[in-house]
Amino acid sequence: MAATTDAQICNMALLRIGVTRTIDSLDSPTEEGRACKAVFDWCRDAVLASFDWPFASRWEQLAEPVGDPIQGWAHTYALPTDCLVAREIWCGLRNPRTDQRTPFEVAGGLVGTDAEAPVALRYTARVTHFYPPGFKEALAWRLAIDLTLALRKDGSLYGQAKQEYEIALSRAKVEAVNEGVPDRPPPSLIEALHNTLRERDWTCRS
Repeated sequence: MAATTDAQICNMALLRIGVTRTIDSLDSPTEEGRACKAVFDWCRDAVLASFDWPFASRWEQLAEPVGDPIQGWAHTYALPTDCLVAREIWCGLRNPRTDQRTPFEVAGGLVGTDAEAPVALRYTARVTHFYPPGFKEALAWRLAIDLTLALRKDGSLYGQAKQEYEIALSRAKVEAVNEGVPDRPPPSLIEALHNTLRERDWTCRS
């Protein structure tokens, strides 16, 4: 099955704000083409950064420490070039508790941490093709918001597009969360759950 092109997603957005003159590519020499090209990358990155999308999640071993450390941290590493949002540094556990996660700070394309090399970072990448259906739906509505302003459409469409975007984004997030098989909670959480159940059982018997 052929992947949906950027132009097709833009055309969905245009039609939703009442623009029937569609484009063949982002380089189309029309008012619509120029508007779409001006806002597409910005809107795509904004939607990608808004959530920890599984399809855009990447792991990469960071480069060796470079330059002076970010103040307050022992080591500084360079972020991957396609990184939009740094999510976590591998701490050796697949499902760590909050207090087990490796602390870090991002500043100016660098990440500061006390972790020594090798350091693996999970992040949301700048994906430029093969989007899930729910994400494409949300992106089309996000584009519609900016295109409403860029093409000077009826102001009421702006509010409608914002509302529809929030709905589509929520649905896409639910689809993303429901995809795959959830991992088991950390052992400490399971033990706490069992203890709570035992306490409740003891109370009921008393």
